[in-house]
Amino acid sequence: MPKDRAGYGLIHQDAHGGNFFIKDGAITLFDFDDCMYGWFIYDIAMVLFYAALGKEDMAAFTKTFMGDFLQGYAQENMLDPPWLPEIPHFLKLREIDLYAIIHPVLMSKISMTLGAPAIWLAAKKKSKRMYRLSNLIGGHWNR
Repeated sequence: MPKDRAGYGLIHQDAHGGNFFIKDGAITLFDFDDCMYGWFIYDIAMVLFYAALGKEDMAAFTKTFMGDFLQGYAQENMLDPPWLPEIPHFLKLREIDLYAIIHPVLMSKISMTLGAPAIWLAAKKKSKRMYRLSNLIGGHWNR
């Protein structure tokens, strides 16, 4: 993937509701410990990932949310439209990141309290839920 100035640079990589404040119409991001150089579309996918999480109709929410979000984003940064179809890939990358970070901790806690069979069941349930999220949201961008 290209690493040109238009699509690649310093990103927050963790923009979710717990990492920003809104005051007087201005958004202030904080918690920069996950900042890195990456593709701007990953930051956009990250916002969508957390905004759509738990919504009953994720595809409908995505369609409405992304129209408004991208309109606001365009006021601050130009994004080439060919990047938009890449969103499902970056949503999947976030799932993989979370799985790698959370899975060992979760499995350790479950193992200590419930034993090995509970670990397998918990991992299976979490995997299905995350697969559903990326496919429902990602499906919107593939149409």
